[in-house]
Amino acid sequence: MLVSDLLHSCANDRVAEAAISSIGGPFASRLQREAESHGVSLGGLASGRVRTFARQASERDWRDLARAVRNQDFPVLTGLQVILSKPDPHDRG
Repeated sequence: MLVSDLLHSCANDRVAEAAISSIGGPFASRLQREAESHGVSLGGLASGRVRTFARQASERDWRDLARAVRNQDFPVLTGLQVILSKPDPHDRG
């Protein structure tokens, strides 16, 4: 259920951006720079990557995500970090 909640909520640009802002720190700064370099909003970058993960993740990716969010105080934020810490499958550079 937690993974489903993560995918449903963070596939929305505004929710994803708010989640990243609440995480803050170097993680949020890195994603902001990445979004700017691609000419998209922070929320657009994050929600797009969440949707891509939902379509393309391997069984191992799903298991790793489920394991990462288990017993976390903020499982959606933890899961979002896991997803966004993976290399962007669209980035060829």
